[in-house]
Amino acid sequence: MRFFIVAFVLTAAFVLTPCARADDTGKAERHFKDGVAFLEKGQYERASYHLEKAYSLDANWEYLEYIAKTWSALDNYQNAIHALDAYLRKGGGQISATKRKWAKGVLERLEEIDSNQADNEEAQAHLKKGKDLYGQRRYEKAAIELEQAYDLNPNWEFLELMGKIEAALMNYDRAVEMYKKFLKESGDNISKARKKAAKKNLENLEALIKMDEDRKESDELKLSRYLLKNQHSTPFEQVELQWEVQAPIFVFRQWHRHRTASINEMSARYTKMDDVFFIPENWRMQDTKNKQ
Repeated sequence: MRFFIVAFVLTAAFVLTPCARADDTGKAERHFKDGVAFLEKGQYERASYHLEKAYSLDANWEYLEYIAKTWSALDNYQNAIHALDAYLRKGGGQISATKRKWAKGVLERLEEIDSNQADNEEAQAHLKKGKDLYGQRRYEKAAIELEQAYDLNPNWEFLELMGKIEAALMNYDRAVEMYKKFLKESGDNISKARKKAAKKNLENLEALIKMDEDRKESDELKLSRYLLKNQHSTPFEQVELQWEVQAPIFVFRQWHRHRTASINEMSARYTKMDDVFFIPENWRMQDTKNKQ
C-alpha cells in the first residue's frame, strides 16, 4: 500500500510538470505575439511589458532580439545592450551569419550612443555650472567649465558663450576663434538676430586686436623701449594709470576711507546700471577680540 501511494505521487508529479511547462510556453508565445504587434504599432511601453513577460515565462533566446529593439526605441540603450548581448551569447551557433553580423553592428552603435549620452549629460552639467559662474563674473572658472563641456560634447551651441567668456578675460584671439567656429558650425540653425549679434561681436573683437597691434608698432612704444634700454628712467616716473573697478558697495566704502587715488564713482542717477549682485562664498562673524 505504501509503495502504491509513493508511486502515485511520483507519477502525478511526472505528469503535471510537463503540462505546467507547456502552459507557460503557450502563455509566453501569446505575450510574445502581442509584444511584437505593439512594437510594430509604435506602442513601445506595452511592447516592452509583453515581451519581458514572455521571456520571464520562457527564456527563449529569440525573444531577446525584439526586447532589444523595444528598449532601443525607448532610448534605454543600456537595457538594449544587455538584451542584444544575451541574444548573441544564448543564440550561439543557431543564429545565422547574416543575423549575427546585423546584431553585432547594432550592438556597436548602441554602445557608442550610450557612451555619447553619458558624455552629453556630464557636458550639460558643466555647461550649467559655467553659465552660473559667467553670471557671477567669475570668468576663469566659467572658462574651465565650458572647456570641459566642449571636450565631452563638441556642440556648436557652447561656442558663443565660450567666446563671450574669452572676451571678458581679454583673450581676444581665442574669443575670435570661438565666434568664427560658432558662426561656421551653426549655419542656418540660429536666428538672424543672433547671427547678426555674433558677427558684430566678432567685428568688435577683431578691431580690438588690430588696435593692440597698431599700438605695439606706435612711435611712443618704440621710444619707451629705447629709453628703458638706455636707462633713461625719469619719463617712467610720470606714468598715470586709470582703472575701472567693479566691486561690492561695502568694499568701495572701506577703500575710500584709505584714499590713495582720485576716485570717480558711476552714479545710477544718470546712468543705466546692470543688475549685478554680490553673492558671498563664505560668511564670517565679527572677531571676538578685534572690535573694530
